[in-house]
Amino acid sequence: MATAKIQILSDGPMRGNSFQLTNDSYTIGRTDSCDIAIPDSTISGHHCTLFRTEEGVYMLRDEGSTNGSSLNGEPIEAGQEVVLKQGDIFQLGGIEVMFDTGEFTQHASTHTSSHVISLEHTGTGEIQRNTMKNMAGTTTTKRAVQLRDNKGSNAIWYGVIALLALAALGVAGMVFMKMFQ
Repeated sequence: MATAKIQILSDGPMRGNSFQLTNDSYTIGRTDSCDIAIPDSTISGHHCTLFRTEEGVYMLRDEGSTNGSSLNGEPIEAGQEVVLKQGDIFQLGGIEVMFDTGEFTQHASTHTSSHVISLEHTGTGEIQRNTMKNMAGTTTTKRAVQLRDNKGSNAIWYGVIALLALAALGVAGMVFMKMFQ
């Protein structure tokens, strides 16, 4: 049987950290006394408990946390126990966490099927956050290139720059004339 794990998805110092689930029960919260401590102000001291049933099913229970918990966008009431499945995203306060069973699963529908793949089976292993390239600037860069290559836009900018230069020369000339009068 593959080892399940959870992985922190939210931005912050713990993004990308994963925790192997080898025990039957874990307390999750902000304090160091929890089995999995996530130092974030939106998480309660003992926010929730993640546990494995005798049947091997993983479940999550909110322990009356201040900022609440949700599973795939649906709120979890205090004391409510919810089943975790491969790829589920649960939120504790402001922190998103993904549940990974560590096994291949197939979701079938009448039209298509897709596979959810655990990183352990891809041969890539864990990917450190600092090794990934930031792709956020690609749209802005493309737009900047389009503006730079736009001849009409360039002509307007050149005209504005020429007018500003002429105005600066005129002001400098007037100052020069006032100095020598």
